Amino acid sequence: MIRLMKKRNLPAAFKCYWNYQKIDFLSNYNLHYKMVIHVHK
Repeated sequence: MIRLMKKRNLPAAFKCYWNYQKIDFLSNYNLHYKMVIHVHK
């Protein structure tokens, strides 16, 4: 029963983790991009 729940929850947990990583990456990328624009101006 617990094993079944773990298997079922794994994709959702992975998706949540992946979304978190993607948001973190995008925010870091945007920060870097803004810094570059600021330096060039």
